[in-house]
Amino acid sequence: MHLWNLFTRKHKEVRRSHPEPEFLSKSTTYIVLGFGFDARSNDYKIVRILHHPYGHHPRFGEIYSLNTDSWRSLDCEVPAFSRYSSVVFLNGNLHWFAFNCRDVSDEDRNGCIVLFDVAGEVFDEMALPEEICRGRRGSEVYLAVFNDLLAVLTSVMHATVDGERCSICSVWLMREYGVPKSWTKLYTFKVCGLVAGFDGVTKNGELLMEIEVGERVSWNPVTQQLAYLPLSMQCDLVTVIESLVSL
Repeated sequence: MHLWNLFTRKHKEVRRSHPEPEFLSKSTTYIVLGFGFDARSNDYKIVRILHHPYGHHPRFGEIYSLNTDSWRSLDCEVPAFSRYSSVVFLNGNLHWFAFNCRDVSDEDRNGCIVLFDVAGEVFDEMALPEEICRGRRGSEVYLAVFNDLLAVLTSVMHATVDGERCSICSVWLMREYGVPKSWTKLYTFKVCGLVAGFDGVTKNGELLMEIEVGERVSWNPVTQQLAYLPLSMQCDLVTVIESLVSL
């Protein structure tokens, strides 16, 4: 693992802390990462959580501090994370989509947002819009920041009359951070093909997505049009904030 400041062109290798629990060596182990800034101690931290999604295995968590260049164990009694859960850093918290259960195969599972307070180093949960919590299986949920607000994009696959697949997407905004009742549905639109990922929102409000045919597209909420982007699918798109911090 490396930390890289693309503005100073400097990077730093972050070494592993210690051997991981034996049960986590299985191929189905999920690895969840998060990177955020602790304004209280002026420190950058990495959160790393490993868990086996099937069965009631314990979670293994640790946190890295750039100031001390060291790892510490982390108490992480958290629910089951989605395998492809994106991470969002907002208001001093890291956010991931998860299921409010210990095993992702539970039939009565519902979605939720797991928070990690980077300064306080504690986990918490936040409710999704009720419509999403009770959504059907097969729907995908992605998190992002939209106009400095926490946003959720959902994608549900449908089959058209001619046998083609399309996705019905919805975008929700949390108007008042930490208040579940403030969730507001902003857009609903259709995309040809299966949405395989949500990269975030551009400065002009366009949504960046991945679709199953190996393309990246942007959706313009004003024109309601999709545009194909000449971007490789072999890399992830992330939001960056300029910093001159030394590594």
